[in-house]
Amino acid sequence: MYAYLDDQSLRMINAGYTGIEFAEQIETLPPGLRDHWYNRGYYGSMSHNLKAVYQRYTGW
Repeated sequence: MYAYLDDQSLRMINAGYTGIEFAEQIETLPPGLRDHWYNRGYYGSMSHNLKAVYQRYTGW
């Protein structure tokens, strides 16, 4: 799951999207990842996690 979030974030950053823009576009995990019980939204929402990855790469 974390590799998917990281890969998708970098793809969207390279395409010129901001953190808010791509956090709105990627709302759920693909079925192969979403179906595992340990990938549920236990530690935050997808948009929150994607914005965190964006901030990791681009800073404030």
